[in-house]
Amino acid sequence: MGTSTVIEFGNAGGLDEPLAGTKPLSIGAIRSVSVDGTADEFCRTLEAELDRPVVNETNLQGEFEFRVEGSKGVRNDFLKNLRDQLGLVITPAQRNVEILVFEPR
Repeated sequence: MGTSTVIEFGNAGGLDEPLAGTKPLSIGAIRSVSVDGTADEFCRTLEAELDRPVVNETNLQGEFEFRVEGSKGVRNDFLKNLRDQLGLVITPAQRNVEILVFEPR
């Protein structure tokens, strides 16, 4: 299937246009997502744009077409759309996550 990704953002929480894309966003800024790939790739795609890690605990194997359409109108509710359209839920929780830190010499 190959990996293909499109993320559409709504109002990025009042960020000025020059700053858009330079700061991590909250999940509420996402309007729609289209990812072809594994559940891990879907999580990494979201994580790359967000202000926190997204850990895959679905146990889904294989490749999928993850498509979440944006809400009609002004109100944006990505988490509700994710649940209603794909049956997936993102739950805030604390986890031990390995990270790699580089420090200049």
